[in-house]
Amino acid sequence: MTTTPLNPYATHDPAANLSQNVFYKRLYTVALVATTVGIAALAIFAIAYTSTFWPAHLTLVTLIVLAGGLPTSSWALKGLWNKMNYYKKEAAFDEKLKRGVEEISTDNLSSKINELGFSSSASDSVQKNLLSRYHLLEETVKKFKSEAEIGDEIELYMDGKVRTIRPAEYRISEVDFENPEEAKIFDTLQRRQYKREKLLYSAAVVHLKAAYLLHLIQKPEDKRDFEEFVKLPSSPIQHIIAQIAGDPTAYTIAKAAGKVFKRDQILNTSAAKLSSQIFGLKRNWY
Repeated sequence: MTTTPLNPYATHDPAANLSQNVFYKRLYTVALVATTVGIAALAIFAIAYTSTFWPAHLTLVTLIVLAGGLPTSSWALKGLWNKMNYYKKEAAFDEKLKRGVEEISTDNLSSKINELGFSSSASDSVQKNLLSRYHLLEETVKKFKSEAEIGDEIELYMDGKVRTIRPAEYRISEVDFENPEEAKIFDTLQRRQYKREKLLYSAAVVHLKAAYLLHLIQKPEDKRDFEEFVKLPSSPIQHIIAQIAGDPTAYTIAKAAGKVFKRDQILNTSAAKLSSQIFGLKRNWY
């Protein structure tokens, strides 16, 4: 009897991957520390040796160390730092995923799936794995949306003190840009608005990926990845800037199944319904 290959998300083993990611995080941490110490020791040795035996060339050697050694060592250290951070984040995610799988009881697994509006014939381990990942993504959506909330009044830290500002009073048409204080407040609010739009964009994309996971819970053998279903903007930053500038077309952030999806439409639609619209999820009608 042959077994149908499953989507990599369905076969992902968080416990095994956690151990692997922790190992590589430690490996690159040690490599980073050792490289930092080694580069520093080599530079100190070169300068000390030159000052002792060829003091006339000390300036030249010092310049070579600074001009040649620092850029090269900086490049090497940055690469190790990025690798260490990558495996650190992956390990943290797998830790949460593993905990989520352990918290899902086999006894009420079917009811949890049914609460989402559909059923699944996948194995319990596959359902738990994908359901745990789905919950993590939806928690991320809530976090991003919460961080993006802006009330009628906000507090800004400016010139060493906290000020309460009403954003509605600082629309571009009402700001006196010759007034340094108003110009600074407007600039600060624009930066905050950019952060808000970026958070909401990210929340919408993560919500779409959560909908994709619901599709995989029903069809774990589907090896097509998310990008084969959904087309996102090639330049999210330009999209976000256009949104801030008031371009209504910029709110269309996804194209899928012959339809276009706006950001707020995605955020205000359940993952199960999005999954049905985009990935063809078969809903339970009861």
